[in-house]
Amino acid sequence: MMKRIIALALFAVMLAASFPMGAFADGPFIIHDVNVRNVVEPVSGDHPVFHAETDSISCLIDENSEEEGLINGVYWIEQTKNGDFVRRMTESDTFREGYDYLFGAAVITADFARFANYYTDDLYASVNGSTGYIWTYEKYITVTCVFHCDAVIDTIDLAVVRPMVGNTPTFARFDTARYESRNDDPKPQNQANGVTWTNGGTGVNLSVNNPFRENTTYTYKVSLYPKEGYTFASGLTAYINYLEASVKVEGDHVVVSIDMTPAYKNPFTDVPSDAWYANSALYCCYKGYMTGTSDTVFDPAIPFTRAMFVTVLSRIDGADTDSYKGSSFYDVPIDSWFSKPIQWAYEMNYASGLGDGLFGASDPVTREQLARFLYNYTLKKGYLSADPDSMEQYPDAESVSDYAKTAMAWAVGNGLISGIPDGDAVYLSPKGTATRAQVAVIVKNYVENIVNGLPV
Repeated sequence: MMKRIIALALFAVMLAASFPMGAFADGPFIIHDVNVRNVVEPVSGDHPVFHAETDSISCLIDENSEEEGLINGVYWIEQTKNGDFVRRMTESDTFREGYDYLFGAAVITADFARFANYYTDDLYASVNGSTGYIWTYEKYITVTCVFHCDAVIDTIDLAVVRPMVGNTPTFARFDTARYESRNDDPKPQNQANGVTWTNGGTGVNLSVNNPFRENTTYTYKVSLYPKEGYTFASGLTAYINYLEASVKVEGDHVVVSIDMTPAYKNPFTDVPSDAWYANSALYCCYKGYMTGTSDTVFDPAIPFTRAMFVTVLSRIDGADTDSYKGSSFYDVPIDSWFSKPIQWAYEMNYASGLGDGLFGASDPVTREQLARFLYNYTLKKGYLSADPDSMEQYPDAESVSDYAKTAMAWAVGNGLISGIPDGDAVYLSPKGTATRAQVAVIVKNYVENIVNGLPV
């Protein structure tokens, strides 16, 4: 018994180091966005300007680039509408109507920064607000964008700052060689630079002081006016952040709009934006239910422990655990980071031990134990929820422990726990270890479906 307690105590110390309560901060040296700006776009009869800037001190135009044909880190290529090469532009050449022009800029990093990649997250690029393309080399990247030299504008491509939960909207102005954004006359409430952000539920336009909320859809609209000598095509197509947007002609201008749902800030280099657990992990961290194992690492595949989950439960509850100073279990030292949450859960009858005076604080929490914790908590709090559901669809349903059968059926019925595919079958895996990614998904489902009463 004593050896087990000592081993558990040592393991608890190790786990405590991997479950910090530290800050939820950005990784400052990873560049996720490369915005090339102040590019003088092609106008028929004008000479190309070999100049560009970026909007980051850690992201610079490589004016000393040795790449062939670059001037100040920039090049222009004239091509046909079909993309066929015509010529590389020099400073003495002039743009010609009816041709397309490929702009490129070599970009390097400074101050020990590095560009994001597919291991960390997608790298996004834009040129004058339009979506750019990225060509990666050993020490730099080249950002390119095709500009049309036409009097008729048939395509609009805008890069808009995606709404982030808790952030306030940006009202950036668009200004190109062919069109610009500006306020309508009369100006709608809270329109700036021709841009409005509207709460889809209330219909209210946001101001610069209104933060974006969770679980809300916002409509972004921008009024675009053609510059002198240009017109919009009748079959105009518009894109915002790669997605096709709606276009409405209003007199002498067009209004381009798209619906957006705010995302959660992602500081983690190991949580791809398209991962099945990404939104849940960022949600839990934003809410303060979970943290990363460091400021920039989430460790989605690491097993969750019983102590960790009880701690998460106390955060969901918003409990003041400081008053729970004792310990009812041999393997829960009173000076450990998890002693107060465990004692709180035990005294409130939300969680029990494993017997023999042990809580199993450092033991990985199983999926059925996790279900029982949530079920006990829900009963004691009096939250309304759906009745238990059948688990017959899972081949391993009979392997659920007797003490957890009702809890697991309830968790399945409320959409908290779903099966795990394995070959041609889907298993409940009740005694399987719950990973950090799985816990994040279950916690988000629980808070939204049970605590907040939102639909599944």
